[in-house]
Amino acid sequence: MICKMIPLEEYREILEKLAIPCVDVFVENDSGEVLMIKRDNEPAKNRWWFPGGRIFKRETIKDAAIRKIREEVGLELSDVVIVGAYETIFEEGPFGIETGTHSVNVLVKGSIKSFDNLETNGDHSGAKFFKDVDENWHSYLKEGIADARKK
Repeated sequence: MICKMIPLEEYREILEKLAIPCVDVFVENDSGEVLMIKRDNEPAKNRWWFPGGRIFKRETIKDAAIRKIREEVGLELSDVVIVGAYETIFEEGPFGIETGTHSVNVLVKGSIKSFDNLETNGDHSGAKFFKDVDENWHSYLKEGIADARKK
C-alpha cells in the first residue's frame, strides 16, 4: 500500500524538519528539446522546472516518476533509468513555511512515445520544450540536463 495524502498541518511540520525525497523527470522530444513545466507554487514559483515531485512511502523511484508524469502532464513514461541524486535548498517554502525547502532529488530519464495528450494539471501554468539551457536556470537544472544527456 502506497501512502497518499498527509493532512496539511502534519505535512507542514514534516517540511519544517526534514529534507523531502523527490523524483524529477528528464524527457526529450525527437528534436532533442527538454520538457519543462512552469511551477505555480513555492519553491521555484514561476520558474521552469523538471516535471516531478514527492516520492510516497513504499513507492519505487520508477513508479513515482511514472505517476508524476501522468499527473503533471498527462503522458505515459517508459524506459526509466536513474541519472543521479542531487539536492535543492530554497529559501522559499510552500504553505507559508518560513524555514524554506530542502529536497533530495533523484533525477531519472525516460521516454514518451507520444506528446499528443500533453496537458498540465492545476499546479503548473504551462509545459514547454526547450532546445537550449537558459543560463538563469537553477544550477541543479543545468547540471541534471548535462548529466542526463550523457546517459
